[in-house]
Amino acid sequence: NTPVILSLGARVNVPIIDGDALGRAAPETQMTSFIGHGVSVTPMPLIDYKGNVVIVREAKDPVYPDQIGRWIVTRGGGLGANNHYPMSGKKLKESIIPDTISWAIDIGKKVIEVRKDKKDAVKEFNELTSAYNIFHGKVSEISEEEAAGFYFTNIKLDGLGENSGSSCQLTIKNETMACWKDGQLQSVFPDLLLMLEPETARGIMSVELKMGLELKLSALPCHARLREALKHPAGKTAFSSERYGQDIDFIPLEKLQTRD
Repeated sequence: NTPVILSLGARVNVPIIDGDALGRAAPETQMTSFIGHGVSVTPMPLIDYKGNVVIVREAKDPVYPDQIGRWIVTRGGGLGANNHYPMSGKKLKESIIPDTISWAIDIGKKVIEVRKDKKDAVKEFNELTSAYNIFHGKVSEISEEEAAGFYFTNIKLDGLGENSGSSCQLTIKNETMACWKDGQLQSVFPDLLLMLEPETARGIMSVELKMGLELKLSALPCHARLREALKHPAGKTAFSSERYGQDIDFIPLEKLQTRD
């Protein structure tokens, strides 16, 4: 989504804000820092591939606009566009996750340099971003289902290297949602769990997963503004683990990784 907006801004000569509402990918429209800082997703206009237009003017439930959008897109050619979260510049400054675009570009450049130097790309990435090393393994089980505009995946990894003898389970809804190592919770959305190609530290998309694929998992805490949003009543609904078929409470990554 971000490159599309960057392209549009360049073509119509409109400045693009260096930031977003999450600092990572998420499967649903209401999963943003905005939702916990007094910014409404509505009014939200939607248009599908066929040219049908719907405007969600108001919603009592923060999940409702996304549900309407998915219904429209899945019945309108599988492609569409929307606009949402109208706000003032002042409110934007209070609620956005800052510098996410420039940060991503900077990391990308440095990872490319690491590859050229034939270094351990994942290790260098973890050091560069202060990411936690979670697991190294190979996909041994995979179940997938496409439904309601989402791509649900559950995978199991059998450990390799220092993780030999252990296993890891991931729940994915378009993006990584939760991770367990030997049955113990390791990471929960919206903290970011990354599936990385071992040799290059390239991010692996959920649609690329297949039996036998080798992965290294790293994790990063989400921004403080997302943590704030999680405490808001609307944020609790918007980010609930029920949205990806689980019943778990959010526990900060750094607490999960420092427990005894």
